[in-house]
Amino acid sequence: MSSARRAIRLGDAAIDTIDPASWRRRIAIAGQDSDLVTGTVAENIAYGRPDAPFAEIEAAARATGADAFIAALPEGYDTPVGPQGINLSGGQRQRVGVARALLLNPDLLIFDEATNAVDALSDMEIMKLASEHHHFRTLVIVSHRKTTVAACQSGIVLDQGKVVEAGPLAGLAYFRQMAGDPTG
Repeated sequence: MSSARRAIRLGDAAIDTIDPASWRRRIAIAGQDSDLVTGTVAENIAYGRPDAPFAEIEAAARATGADAFIAALPEGYDTPVGPQGINLSGGQRQRVGVARALLLNPDLLIFDEATNAVDALSDMEIMKLASEHHHFRTLVIVSHRKTTVAACQSGIVLDQGKVVEAGPLAGLAYFRQMAGDPTG
C-alpha cells in the first residue's frame, strides 16, 4: 500500500488552498426539502441570483420540466407560492428547488434525494433534462431511488458511513441487485 498522501483536488489546486467562501459559491444543492420563501415562483427560482434575466429563469425551469406546471398556474411565474411554498405540491416545490440550483450554474451540483416527492416519470425526466442541459460541471446524486441512480455513470455505496463499493455503476454488486440482476 502506498504511503503517499491523498488530497482532494479541484483541477490542479489542492482543495485546502482554495478560499472556502469562493468554493461554496461554486456549489449548489437541491434537496428533498426545498425551502421556498414567500414570493413568486420566479423569485424563488432566482433566489440565489436575484439579478438573473427572466430568460435564464425560464431556461432553468424548462430544464427541470417545471415550465409546464408553471404555465398552468393562475399568474404563471408571477404566481405567489405562499409561506414556505404552501400553494405548490411537494413535487412542484422540488422542481422549483432544482431549477433554483440549476440557475446558479454551479461547478458542483448535489442532488440529495432531490426528486423524492415527484413521481417516477418526473424523476426520470428531471434526471434526463438536468444532465442534458449542462447547467453544472459535476453532479453528485444521493438517492435510494433506482430510476435516479440509473442516471449515474459511477457509484459509491456506503454502509454505516464507510465506503463498501465504488466504481462504474454496472460493476457494483449493490446496483446490480437494485436493478434486479441475479448475478449481483
